[in-house]
Amino acid sequence: MAETSTAPAAQRTAKATSARPEAAIDQATQQAAVRAAEAAAARTAEVLAQAEKANAALAANLASAEAMLAKVTAEAGAVMKARDAALAQMAETTAARVKEMTEATAARVKEAETAAANAAGKALRDLQVAADAAGERVRSGMADAVAAAEASYEKLSAQVEANQAAAERATRQMVPVAGAAGSAVAEGLGRARQEVSEFVSARIRQDLAVQAEQPGCRNVGAVTAVQMRFISAAVSQYGEEAARLAKLGTEVMTRMVPEQVR
Repeated sequence: MAETSTAPAAQRTAKATSARPEAAIDQATQQAAVRAAEAAAARTAEVLAQAEKANAALAANLASAEAMLAKVTAEAGAVMKARDAALAQMAETTAARVKEMTEATAARVKEAETAAANAAGKALRDLQVAADAAGERVRSGMADAVAAAEASYEKLSAQVEANQAAAERATRQMVPVAGAAGSAVAEGLGRARQEVSEFVSARIRQDLAVQAEQPGCRNVGAVTAVQMRFISAAVSQYGEEAARLAKLGTEVMTRMVPEQVR
């Protein structure tokens, strides 16, 4: 269209040039300027078209990027939601498992405590039975030992009484020295009664001391030790008392018999 519109102008210019040379030169310059302007306008239009095309492509790319971003955001949100749900489920499962394990552990601990208490109770009962049996054996042995010591003591006491009776008979037969013999017998009997009374009092005190000591014993060994000390002391003391009574009887007999008779 530009070439068509400029054709009459070129013809007119050619006609004018043939008429006036200066006018022809100006006309050519103007035509060149017009062509240059038209070319520049064409290039500008082309650049603008390319720019619009680039803008359109950029807009399309931006839209695609926004869509992709929205999609990625949605997917990330779904993943985060799924992760939160999984974590919540895991926490719930873990809590239930921990509770179950805690309850099971508590039940086992209670069972163990009950079993330990039962075992301890049985052990204590068995120990008490053993202690009672041992105590009964010790008491029986102590009773036998004390009975034997008492029998020995009674035998010696009977012997002393027999010696005293013999001394009394001898006194009655010895009229010249009857006064001295009677005095010896009376003195001997008084000493014997005092000796027996003191011995019995001492034995009673020791019996009471042993009975007071036994409740404080913590085990069978302690009870046995207390009772064995009691038995040993009783046997020793009965023997010593019998020896003292025998010696006393001998002294009385010696004082009753005159030197002429001895």
